[in-house]
Amino acid sequence: MKDDRLQEILRKVRRLDLMARTRSRERVAGQYHSRFKGQGIDFADHRAYLPGDDVRAIDWNVTARMPEPYIRTFEEEREMTVYLLVDISPSTGYGSIDSSKRELAAEAAATIAFSAQNNHDKTGLILYGHDVEYMLPAAKGRPHVLRLLREILYRRSGPGVTRPATALKALQTAVRRHALAFLIGDMIGEDFSDTLKPAARRHEIIGLRIEDPAEAKPPDVGWACLEDPETGQSAVVNTSDPVLRQRLAQSHLRWAAEIDSTFGRLGCASATLRTDADPARALQALLQRRSRHA
Repeated sequence: MKDDRLQEILRKVRRLDLMARTRSRERVAGQYHSRFKGQGIDFADHRAYLPGDDVRAIDWNVTARMPEPYIRTFEEEREMTVYLLVDISPSTGYGSIDSSKRELAAEAAATIAFSAQNNHDKTGLILYGHDVEYMLPAAKGRPHVLRLLREILYRRSGPGVTRPATALKALQTAVRRHALAFLIGDMIGEDFSDTLKPAARRHEIIGLRIEDPAEAKPPDVGWACLEDPETGQSAVVNTSDPVLRQRLAQSHLRWAAEIDSTFGRLGCASATLRTDADPARALQALLQRRSRHA
């Protein structure tokens, strides 16, 4: 790798480090803890209250002596293993605004990984495209999280149509104990519903579909050559044609609804992350919904 490319990646990792640690502390970590940490009957310790925690767990006697609220924790709140299954196929390099879909995936992954770290959970990584490109076993610690982010930004996928099923199969093979797994990508590629079903029996799977606003609402830029980055197929179209733009938008909506339905009918939560929005807000809303239905 060229030195300038390496420096660019390191700058992005440092930016994600600062941004995601703040997000995970202020907005996501409490919801993460509330949703995925169960309560048992044996008292273990106290810890500072985080936004999203169950207020019924606040220990008012301890809180009265401290500058901030504290809650009781229990022995049942055991360590979890979190896996990030991230799409690094060529289509994730697209971005019509400042961030590409790959960069947004890294932001979401960073927020989740630092939330897991705050709760003393291990985080692992599976990068996929046409095949599984890289696996990083679950571990703890900030250096591990930073390595995870570097791999998401640095690794490149081989040619071929994206197959999310390869990542789900790798998860089942490599991770025998129950884990929380986030499938992060634009979900453009082969159908993966048949593989999602058995994976969801063993693990809790959450789908994070990434999209760019130009995909949901094609812009009017006149005649343009549209190319599929994964197959290389291209077509010249007139984007000024309102009928064409409407057809493209409707096709995208139908496809997005089908992806959401795939997760929903198997009991898996899902959310859409957009390159023109803060992923932490969508993650927070997703965990809040899961907390209400838990």
